[in-house]
Amino acid sequence: LRQGTYYLSVPLSLTPLHNGIRFIAYPGESPIISGGRELKISSWKPHTPSRKNQPSHYNIWIADISGQVKEVPGLQMNGKRCTRARYPNLPGGIETSCGYGCMLSGKSVTWKPPNFDKYGNVTYYTDNATSHDRPNGGWFEHYMIGLNGLCSVYDPPVSYWCSENPSGGGAFPFRTPSGVLANQGVLPNSPYKSIKDALFYVWHPGRWANWMFRIDEYDEATGNFTFGKGGNQGARGGNVGGDFFVENLLEELDFPNEF
Repeated sequence: LRQGTYYLSVPLSLTPLHNGIRFIAYPGESPIISGGRELKISSWKPHTPSRKNQPSHYNIWIADISGQVKEVPGLQMNGKRCTRARYPNLPGGIETSCGYGCMLSGKSVTWKPPNFDKYGNVTYYTDNATSHDRPNGGWFEHYMIGLNGLCSVYDPPVSYWCSENPSGGGAFPFRTPSGVLANQGVLPNSPYKSIKDALFYVWHPGRWANWMFRIDEYDEATGNFTFGKGGNQGARGGNVGGDFFVENLLEELDFPNEF
């Protein structure tokens, strides 16, 4: 391949018929194969912040990309990956790990209990056929699943972790908190004008996995967030969340290389 960026309009499909094929850069050149979309920007203009605690010196610029893409979950500028506006900020950018840092403590907020009625009842199934028993000290001895109910966040809506009596250390049927009440000062850049595309990224309290939630409802006066779609990213659920951060909010656009 010669120098340049090659944008794929469809996924690159490699099958056994391509066995032995090699993609090689032309000597001395560094071509790029990209699954992204090149945005055609004709002009940029400065954006005037709409809140008093977002000073104009934050140097925010906007461009019209209507008709090119429906959403921008990720962005690269001049070959560098940008960070979606979030709180807390990532000092080193999205490509630099903060370890367990750059998050808010799960104890700094009040988690709203799971809404067990949101999707209706769970249908449990346990295989109690004695010929299928697998003696294992009381753990994982029977095939069991749960259908629908809170497992409706999955596709298909079924999981072992939605069964009536899942095994494992600290195991219980799947559930996730239904929202969060952000105590005063926890999200210093709130209230938020629009939460349409906002996301909460939440660690499971035991850090088994993390969840992502969209927001269905938001009360600016109280800081009360009700979660919408999400919670399907980790099999093990919990009544409360752990450490978390918020993302994709205009009011959090306050750090270099954010979008």
